[in-house]
Amino acid sequence: RQRSRVSTEMESGLPPADPPASAATELGIARRSRSRVAPRDTPASAPPPESSMSTPRRQRSRAAADADAVTAETATPAERRARRDRARFAKQVRAAIRVQSAVRGVAARNRVLRHKLKREAVDARNALRWWWFRYPDSAWAFWKFCMLYAPIAVLAISCLFGALLGAVEGWDTEIGLLYVISLVCGLAQPLTGVGPVTVGGNALVLIVAVWAVSLVGFLVGLVGSLTWFERKVRRYETLVNRAVNGLKLRCAGSARRREAAPKKEEVERAPASSNDNSKSEASNREDLEGQRATQAPLTKSRESLPWLHAEALSFSLMVLVLAPIFVLIISAMMGLPLTYSEGWPLGQGSLWVMGSMAMLPNPLTPSQPVTKAGFVLAVFNSVYTLIAVVLVFSLAANLSAVNSFVEWWESGYFKKKPGLSFFLLAIFSLPALALILIIFGSMLGRWEGWDAEVGILFIASVVCNLGNPLTNDEPITFGGDLLVVVVAVWTMGLMGCWLGAAGSMQLPVVSVFHIEYGARSV
Repeated sequence: RQRSRVSTEMESGLPPADPPASAATELGIARRSRSRVAPRDTPASAPPPESSMSTPRRQRSRAAADADAVTAETATPAERRARRDRARFAKQVRAAIRVQSAVRGVAARNRVLRHKLKREAVDARNALRWWWFRYPDSAWAFWKFCMLYAPIAVLAISCLFGALLGAVEGWDTEIGLLYVISLVCGLAQPLTGVGPVTVGGNALVLIVAVWAVSLVGFLVGLVGSLTWFERKVRRYETLVNRAVNGLKLRCAGSARRREAAPKKEEVERAPASSNDNSKSEASNREDLEGQRATQAPLTKSRESLPWLHAEALSFSLMVLVLAPIFVLIISAMMGLPLTYSEGWPLGQGSLWVMGSMAMLPNPLTPSQPVTKAGFVLAVFNSVYTLIAVVLVFSLAANLSAVNSFVEWWESGYFKKKPGLSFFLLAIFSLPALALILIIFGSMLGRWEGWDAEVGILFIASVVCNLGNPLTNDEPITFGGDLLVVVVAVWTMGLMGCWLGAAGSMQLPVVSVFHIEYGARSV
């Protein structure tokens, strides 16, 4: 009200009536504010002076500041306190807004950082997945399966059945695990000295034994279906085939050169040319050899060494030579850590692993792990010896000689009768098995000084993987132990060939096809 009164008096041209001291400052402020406004006698159409031009926002803020200054001079103490409280509250609000803005900024930066870290983690996971699953048809995929996937699967299922058997028999889980691993891997000397005594335990052991046989066949099929493994087997057979063909060609070339070589009488009767009397006897011999070589018929490579067959040679080398060498080297390498952890004499660990890998009914050494580290190494050695046995079976089953035998067996009369051909193969396998037992048993008996009957029974126990062997005799010499391992590997190779032949016949293939078709239909 006071400000409006002062403004009215100034507009009317009357002097102010003794303004109070408190209003002096207000009067000066009002005069200054009025000095910025154009005089009343200034026409409306005339533009304001350039110095007085300002934006509406600036004018409003200036007017508000002038009004606040006037009000501050005329306000009561209570109003001043309220104004200070309001200013303090506004300051606090501004501070809170600044803090909130800072917190939101930090939260936004954290969200960006988390998103960046998440994106980096996803990229790293994708890179790891690419690195782990790269080149599915390479050696990396093959060794992943043999060294990681298959052992983990065997250990997981062994732990499951071991815990179940321990619960049925009242054993500890560790004892059940050791017993099941010994059963699955076919160890000659079990890792634990206990056995099931209840009916439920015996039934479970029977189920585990059948499952172990199925597991071996399943792993053999998986390893044989790996592309890298098949490619390497085919490459091995190609190298053997090239070597055989080269040997045949060399023999054929030698025979051709022998046929093309001139006889001594022909060289002596060779006429000398009148135009070239300087030719020596050696030159005449060379001319006659060249002429005879050009006129001699070419001998085909298949006519040289007809008994040497590439597939038979590759089969013999793989089963009789390379497989035993592979088993002996792996056994020696895996037996060294077990020997060091148990403090055995050098060679005892290798013999223990050899007996486990060959699935012998009688152990080659009486030593047995007693420490925790020894038991852990024994478990891992048992699992990896099972994988080595699977590799031997797969190598023998994937040879071309097996497929050629199946094609020959099912040709002709058996071509339209797959069931009859399969059962006849199973029947004729018994005489072949008996012949293998007689040959290998006689070899082992002659080496160890046994009777032929004892050697045959021992080899029969090895081939059939009997828990209770048919004879209590064991090899006593180191050469006898090696011979037993080699014979066991040979029998495993021949069993792998039989598995490959049986799995390649029409009856199993058609049966599996119908089973899978029915499963998909269900």
